[in-house]
Amino acid sequence: MNDLQIGEIIQIKPDFKTKCFAACLAVVREPKEFGAMVYIQGVGATFEESTGQFYLMLKFEDFEATGAVAPWIVGSGEDE
Repeated sequence: MNDLQIGEIIQIKPDFKTKCFAACLAVVREPKEFGAMVYIQGVGATFEESTGQFYLMLKFEDFEATGAVAPWIVGSGEDE
């Protein structure tokens, strides 16, 4: 059973196969039976731009819950 909630902050494990996401904090966008769809907010090359979000599907063994919750969820309509 998946006890994750939308908006929950998780941390990807340091030994994650895609090294650029290893140890990153991510926000749960959608809990799944196998884990979660999460996003990591990207940053731009300058203060005036953003690269948007990186979406990942993660298995439970790829991350740990932090117990924290994000106040805004990108794409929820409440982030406008």
